[in-house]
Amino acid sequence: MEDLLDRRLSQISKRRASGSEVDRVVQLYKNNFSDLNVTQFLGM
Repeated sequence: MEDLLDRRLSQISKRRASGSEVDRVVQLYKNNFSDLNVTQFLGM
């Protein structure tokens, strides 16, 4: 049964954004790009 467990779920992604980077992007979105939806914003 142990061999069936997905061990990737316990690992942190190497591509994970830092908390400060996430905060910066959220502030950019709220302050400068609020007229766009999230899909349009991320596709820029």
